[in-house]
Amino acid sequence: MIRQIGQNFILDTQHTTYCFRVTETGHLEHLHYGRKILIREEADAEALYEKHAFAPGNLNVYSQESGPLSLEDIRLEMSSYGKGDVREPLIEVIHTDGSYTSDFLFEKAEIRQGKHELRELPASYDESG
Repeated sequence: MIRQIGQNFILDTQHTTYCFRVTETGHLEHLHYGRKILIREEADAEALYEKHAFAPGNLNVYSQESGPLSLEDIRLEMSSYGKGDVREPLIEVIHTDGSYTSDFLFEKAEIRQGKHELRELPASYDESG
């Protein structure tokens, strides 16, 4: 079952839970994947991510508006060169101007009943609709 509680997305199977959230900046933060856990309300998901009063160490904050959020200190679902996780990037893109920094941000999601045909993306559905 796929559910959205606030800015958190929860995908449950019979034995597993996958949960991520959309940060204030629009980045996707990985919260949990593994044994099934019960997430009933926003506070349950909030217990799965760190809260910060300041950016730790010598990390750069994402923007003045984002407060202490540093992309190097959260578990991003997807990162690229120059943004986020300093380990191996998920994707490498070279733009026409030669730059290679990409900042992928979440735009929107829609949870619908039934199975809908999507031209370019995978889809999932529940037998009960």
